Amino acid sequence: MFRSQYSQRFPWLERFEYIGTCNVDRLQYSFMMSGIKYFKATMPSATTAASAFQSSTIEFLHGKLGSGSCNGQNLFRTTSNLKAIPSTFDMSGFNSLNSAMYQADIVSIGTVDNPIALINGMTASGIGRAAIHLREMNIGSGYFTGNAGTLFYQSGYITAVRGLNGTAITSLSNAFHQAYSLQTLESSNIAVSFDLSTCNFSTQGLVDIFNDLATATATITVTNNPGTAGLSAANILIATAKGWTVTT
Repeated sequence: MFRSQYSQRFPWLERFEYIGTCNVDRLQYSFMMSGIKYFKATMPSATTAASAFQSSTIEFLHGKLGSGSCNGQNLFRTTSNLKAIPSTFDMSGFNSLNSAMYQADIVSIGTVDNPIALINGMTASGIGRAAIHLREMNIGSGYFTGNAGTLFYQSGYITAVRGLNGTAITSLSNAFHQAYSLQTLESSNIAVSFDLSTCNFSTQGLVDIFNDLATATATITVTNNPGTAGLSAANILIATAKGWTVTT
């Protein structure tokens, strides 16, 4: 829209606001590398917004892109001014957000009181992969599907993930690899093995995770957390009674 794939266009554009409903269906690279700061629009026909705000100076978002089948890969990749994804920007129009926050300065996605909404069955992939400044993600509804093996891979500063629904997740193999600061994981219906080693969970934080686990034949690894040594046999039994193997 305002940028070709390989060269910057309209670097002076700071505000985009569309009144009513816009029927544009392709937003790929639209504001990439632009000087945009404010975006407000509802575009239900959008099928791709890949890299739409990549490397831009976007600061404020409001509205919705797509209707559940919009590709949001690299959506905010390497943005420097956007610090939060507010609930006023409806994320439920996307079916994929692979690497959407990659090396961006985004600190929070939703809040505890105003979490974001996702579609039921969003392609899992790595929405928070290498989100190097991300501190928290709060999901109010919706769930990921498929391989979520890089969900928060190398997101070293993330402290809290809330509302993670594992109903349709088939793998969490490296989802929390190098998530060294993670100390809160509020989840439901997780029934596949996952590794929380070298995170930052207290004993109570680990017990909370055990309580949230679904019944499954799977393994949870919790080595090298501050609270691992404090786990009692009764604490571990919470997980093993549901079929889990707990590796400490």
